[in-house]
Amino acid sequence: MADNEWAVDEDDLKGGTGSAKPPKNYTVKIEEAAVDKDKNKRPYIKFRGKIQYGEHKGGYLFENYLPLGRDKDGKNAGKVNPRTASFLKAIGHKQGVPPGAPGGADVSVLNGTVVDVKNENEYRDVPGEQYPVRTWEKRFKEVEASGALKGIKPMDSLGFYSLSDDFEGIGGADENSADTDGWG
Repeated sequence: MADNEWAVDEDDLKGGTGSAKPPKNYTVKIEEAAVDKDKNKRPYIKFRGKIQYGEHKGGYLFENYLPLGRDKDGKNAGKVNPRTASFLKAIGHKQGVPPGAPGGADVSVLNGTVVDVKNENEYRDVPGEQYPVRTWEKRFKEVEASGALKGIKPMDSLGFYSLSDDFEGIGGADENSADTDGWG
């Protein structure tokens, strides 16, 4: 490695960041919630979740794609994405337009909300595999036993959400009176 602190080499760019958290449930506080649009111009929620407990307290997990609306095709056509549904349940949303969706409350109302999330690890660019391999998949143990994951750094891959024992409402205890127009 060069003396320049900004220089990188090929090993720095392989797989994930190398800082993946162990696969388990985490309690996180939502920060920097935002809405973006995918290549089909459909809105999705993204945010940073600050870990509240344990050896990784103060660390972060990132939700990079929580699609809003109903899936247009595939096995969930006409239904809300299952991960999105688990998230809406975890924030106490029962019906109506969710935050971030057109006609819903501003997504910023989610900031400060505490939820539990299952983190898994994802391995990309695995030799002999067309798709990333995730720790929750049936094929994971077989691929791991084959040695194909050796040298590949895992990435965090957020799974399903659940209601946290620490949930105090949208935005947390200080924000319970947040404007929720559009929630139905």
